[in-house]
Parts: sequence; structure tokens; C-alpha cells
Amino acid sequence: MLNCISFGINSHNASNPIIVPWTFNTESSLRSLTLGQGSNWRRQDIGVEWSTLETFVFVGDEAVGLTFMLEMINLRSALVSFEQSDDSVENPFVRLPTLRNLVIGDDDHPEPIFGICPITSLETPALQCLHIHLEPDSTHLPLLTTMLLRSQCPLVDLVLNDLNASMGNLVELLQVVPSLRTFSFNLVGESVLTDEFVDAMNPPEVQTSTHGRCLPHISKITYTGRISFKPLQIIDMLKSRSGTSLNDQIPADKQLKDFTILCKNPDWASAAKPNIMRRFYQEIWALKSLGTTFDITYEEVVTSESDRES
Repeated sequence: MLNCISFGINSHNASNPIIVPWTFNTESSLRSLTLGQGSNWRRQDIGVEWSTLETFVFVGDEAVGLTFMLEMINLRSALVSFEQSDDSVENPFVRLPTLRNLVIGDDDHPEPIFGICPITSLETPALQCLHIHLEPDSTHLPLLTTMLLRSQCPLVDLVLNDLNASMGNLVELLQVVPSLRTFSFNLVGESVLTDEFVDAMNPPEVQTSTHGRCLPHISKITYTGRISFKPLQIIDMLKSRSGTSLNDQIPADKQLKDFTILCKNPDWASAAKPNIMRRFYQEIWALKSLGTTFDITYEEVVTSESDRES
């Protein structure tokens, strides 16, 4: 029984649009559909029983094409990808009440694409998994925060790639997704992971800022980028979030047990006082013995021939 279809539409001739010669409405067993399209796709070109489709992959170059799709789909689960698009198209507000998984951009199409996706036009109250390759534009994170706040979704898995934003904007986003269990992100440009992020992750009783506690249910964080936080401050936060301090008040299913960092500025460690770093690494081992993994590795700095000769 047919349950997966993948095909492409590659016409770029405006005077002779391609009409897809298939209608899948009768195939109620269809669960996965992958579309690749050129610049002249029309929504009436294809017929699909959207109410039973669970996975939708869209690779195209026209924002209006996605908008037409979003007007029609009613999915239990969707995967939406883009290669390129026209961000000048104004997209209407679209509610997807059953959308659970949304991936915008992937390893095969890593180009920054957030600016060309009408994600801010969506309301996704059932969304549980969101993966986004962002453009290096600090204005995009507040827009994503607005979309998540409007959706009030039970998000448990969030991946933000190529993020260039202030810590304040990042903290504001995390405050609207308290259900999050896993969070993976990397910072680019001038963005740096600072004490502001670390403090926002602390329980309210030990916070020094006015931020509310972020991600009370988080269990795993993965980060790639530059860091500037104080070594022992992140250790204290991990203790407070892992049940090894505060009289073990945190239930086991709400403890932060895995924090992985790939540090892009290895001079962070060499700039700190040796006795501070010695205690830092000792505390990492102590956390591991208590069931909390804090793994920090440093990206190797490649020295050019000219640098070595100078």
C-alpha cells in the first residue's frame, strides 16, 4: 500500500506551468510526501489528502508556494524545508492545530533561511519539536519568541542554528517555552554565552537578576560558540539544577543532567586564574560522579604558515 512519495517540479517557464499529473486524494494511506519545485508551482497542481498526511517535506524557491500549502494542510506531524524563497511576499496568518514537528533548513540545505520563511505567520499549539537554521540577524529571535508565545505550545525539543542575538533576547525566548526538555543552539557573529544566560538558568532563590527561572524541565543542553561566563558560576548553576544542592529539592525528572559545550574561544580557559580553572575541572568530575555530565571541549585554533613565521 502506497505510503511515501517523493518527486520534483522543475519548470521555470511562466507561460507553460507544469501541472502535476497525479491526484493522491484517494490514497488515504499516504503518510509522507516530499515536494521539490521550481518557480511556477500552483496549489491546484496537486491533490493530497492532507488530513491523513504525517510528514511533509517542501523544498522550493517561492514563499507564496509555502503559503498555499499552509492554507491547505492539516497534519499530525510535518517536516518543512526550504532552499530559497522570496521574502517580499506577505503571508497570511495560518493556524496549524495538529502540527507537532517543524524543521526549517537541514544539513543538506544549511543556508540561512529564517528570513524567507513565514514562520511568524504560524500558530502551532501542538508543536513539540522545532529545528531552525537562522539567518545571522538579531531581529529574528524576538519574532520567533512572539510566534511561540502566541502558540502556547508544549515544545520539548528546540534546535536553533546560526543564532546571532543578545542574551536578553535568548532568555526571553526560553521563558516562553517552560516545557522544553532538550535545547541545542550555536551562536555566531558577535554573540557570546554570558553570565546572564547562566544566571537565568538558576532557580529563582539563587538568581541575581530579575529574570524568572528558565527551562524548569530541561534535561539536556548542547551549545557551540564563544563563552564568557565565570567558570565557577556555571558550576553552581549545574549543582542547583541537578539536585546536588538546595537540599535536593529538584525531582529527578526535572534535573539538568547533560550540558555539552564546544567552545570557539579556547583563550577563555587560559585567561582565567589557574587555581580557578583547577577547581573548575575538579567540580566537573564531582558533578559526573553525582550523575550530571558537563562536557566542555575547545575548538582547535588553526595557525597559518604566515602566523608561525611571524
